[in-house]
This record gives sequence, C-alpha cells and structure tokens, in this order.
Amino acid sequence: MLAHMHMEEHLQGYNPRAGEPPVDRMMDAAQRAVSLDPTSATAQQMLANAHFLRAELGEFRIVSERALALNPNDPMQLALYSVFLGYVGDFDRALPLVRKAIEISAVHPGWYYFPFFYSQYAKGEFEQALETVERVQLPNFWQVHLFRAATLGQLGRRAEAQAALARMLELNPAFATDPRSWYLRRNMPPQRVEQLMDGLRKAGLNVPLAAR
Repeated sequence: MLAHMHMEEHLQGYNPRAGEPPVDRMMDAAQRAVSLDPTSATAQQMLANAHFLRAELGEFRIVSERALALNPNDPMQLALYSVFLGYVGDFDRALPLVRKAIEISAVHPGWYYFPFFYSQYAKGEFEQALETVERVQLPNFWQVHLFRAATLGQLGRRAEAQAALARMLELNPAFATDPRSWYLRRNMPPQRVEQLMDGLRKAGLNVPLAAR
C-alpha cells in the first residue's frame, strides 16, 4: 500500500515530495513487500506497476501475469492491470480483465470503466465514450471531467466541453501547465496522447500543436 501511495503521487501529482522520485520510492516499497511475502498478489502487482512506470514493459507483463496467477479473482488487481494495459493500447487483453473485475464485484469503483473509455476514444467512438464517462460517477475526480471535455470537444458540443474543462481545471489547475506529460508518464503512445490533446483543444484548452 505504501507503493500504491507513491504510485498515485506520481500519476496524479498528489502531495508531491522533494528528493527521490516517487517511482523510485514505489519500486523500493514494492520490492520490500515482495521480499516479505512473494506469494502476495498485491505486492507482485505493485511491483509490476512500478516496472510499468519505469517503462519496463516486458517486466511489467511478466510480473502482472504472476500476480494474476497468484490470485485470479481479486477485482482490484484485475482492474489495475487492465487500466495500465489500456494506457499502452492493449485492449484485447485489458477489456476481458476489467469485465471480469466488474462481474465478480458486488459494487465496483467508477474508474473500472476507464479502459472502456480509452478503447472507445482511441477508435473514434465518441458517442459511446461519452456514455461510458457518464457511468463513472466520480464527480470530484479531475480525469472524469477531462474525459468529458475531450469527448464533447470531439463531438462539437463546445459549450458543454468548456464547462467540463473548467471543472477539470478547478480540480487540477496544474494540468494546464504541461498537459501532454500527464499521459506520456503513463506510457500512452504519442499518437493517442495527441488525439486526447486534440479533443481538449476543441474544448478550449490552449494546447500547442506537437512539434514535428
């Protein structure tokens, strides 16, 4: 769980600390957890996610599959693995995992829908992507409003997109300083980052065009 906290510090910018980068602190904590209990699926998945955030994608997949083998019915592990696979665009593997996570959960967090959104947005299925965003129901999580703004921007619904963008920036004003970095640090392919930036630009965010 300490590794998980460092992961969120890196991904969301929550409570940033000076000194050693959060991804390195995450790796240290995850390695300690695995050394204490190699059979812990949670520890193995955090180690896998640390590999992911260091762009060690081969190790990420190996350790994630090890975690899945240790506990194939933990919805949180399934969903986290799915979200990270969704960042890199492996939807064939990601979506069955998150479907299972939803199926075996009596009640599941709204962020479980994120891999579906990433897939639909990447394919240009913007109406479906908007329907997925509306199912998330996390009104105070900035990324939900980002997704709404980008999707509404792509749909040409400018006024609604601007309102979603304003709410997103209210919740996370730091995003506007370097929008691309938030998704490049998640190893999202540059062409998909640019597709997301295009939607935000259409919503009214001042995002310079990528250098060619």
